[in-house]
Amino acid sequence: MPDFPSAIEYYVDPSRTFIGQNSQTAIVCHGTGGNPNQTAQQLGDFFRTTPSEVSVHYGIDRAGVICQYVPESAGAGGNGILDPGYDPFWDQFGGDNPNIHTLSFETINDSTNSLSLTEPQKQTVFKLVKYWINKYDIPLTNIKSHASLEPVNRARCPGPNFPWTELMKYLQGGNKPVPTKPNANQQKAADDCWDSFLKNIGTVGVAPKGSTIYQQWIAGYVSGAFYGPPLTHEYDSVDWNGGKIVAQEFAHARCEYSSGVVHWYGLNGKIS
Repeated sequence: MPDFPSAIEYYVDPSRTFIGQNSQTAIVCHGTGGNPNQTAQQLGDFFRTTPSEVSVHYGIDRAGVICQYVPESAGAGGNGILDPGYDPFWDQFGGDNPNIHTLSFETINDSTNSLSLTEPQKQTVFKLVKYWINKYDIPLTNIKSHASLEPVNRARCPGPNFPWTELMKYLQGGNKPVPTKPNANQQKAADDCWDSFLKNIGTVGVAPKGSTIYQQWIAGYVSGAFYGPPLTHEYDSVDWNGGKIVAQEFAHARCEYSSGVVHWYGLNGKIS
């Protein structure tokens, strides 16, 4: 019987797992970086046979089908090692293998993890993560991207369009994911606002669209969180703990992006 009620059992051989070794302290979100038409079962076939013996606990394809590959009581070997510049969050485990402290899932995506999740896929992801945080009392701050462990080799995992803001809003009390895709009129109004400041000062040009910060900005715009137009392009910086971030200044807020997570700050501190 699978741990997650709607999952299909598709277990790898136990020899490919860390049997009985999992503190279930954190959640790691992955994107496959492969064939977007792959099914969850086909991803399971890969995990069952790959010589590298990598795996995750669950795979979710673009139809929303979810398969379980590794019991939640065991570690799954998909999180790799810590690259230079990794999120200091992982230091708390004292050099332990991250796989024995984490639950993980893969979302089927294209070769560069550039696709947004489909609606069925997103719904399944959100329900799985909510099930985990309730079952194991996992703080929302312990939900991490694969890139947080391997910012060099897995910088685009789970991908720039992974719905972090929607996921957090859902986990903070919403009964269903908050829709963020704008209609044509909302998109036009948002882009006009986005361009309004920088195009008129005539020096650096408008800030590029399509980044994770842009996606989260427009999601906020549509849902009523107005941060104002960007005053700068994105730039590299550090947080107060010395961690590497990408930052961007807006008329009414500052945005910081690191390891797949976006945070907004206003005059009175953190907004989200």
